[in-house]
Amino acid sequence: MSTQRMAVMQERLARRLMAAFPLAMAPLPFAFQPMREMVQYHRTRTSDEGLRWLMARLREAAYRS
Repeated sequence: MSTQRMAVMQERLARRLMAAFPLAMAPLPFAFQPMREMVQYHRTRTSDEGLRWLMARLREAAYRS
């Protein structure tokens, strides 16, 4: 099977997906700024304990990598 489709994603994610699916990876033929990952939520949720817990876990994971 062949396709003309392309996706731009973080290399670590691409490598994981390649282990599970018949995908190929190639460098981009143009300069690309580093990707920023963000969490977006409504300001009324800033005191939500579940959201605060999740944000703390995400920060821990980000600093480990």
